[in-house]
Amino acid sequence: MPSEETVNLASNIYVAPCLQCGGTDIALLHNHDASFNMGGGKCKKCGAEALAELSINPRAGQMAAAWNAQNDTQTLIRQELGIIAQAQRRVLELKAKPWHVES
Repeated sequence: MPSEETVNLASNIYVAPCLQCGGTDIALLHNHDASFNMGGGKCKKCGAEALAELSINPRAGQMAAAWNAQNDTQTLIRQELGIIAQAQRRVLELKAKPWHVES
């Protein structure tokens, strides 16, 4: 059964708004009864969840990190820009092949 941990607002733990609805009331959750220790967050406005495998007794920061990995727009943008940069490098590698013919 999932259990909730309430984060003290003065605790300096950043919890990103929900990517789906923009809600900011996020419950940090962990389920230590499952075969895998899952934890993360759930938006109290729309019910969106973001979970990841965590340690047996995760701290609020670990649960927030699992939520943020799937909801923090800056983190997601950095990931997507990394994918784009990797694809651009691959295109340049392919174009550099001596047998490449530009169409």
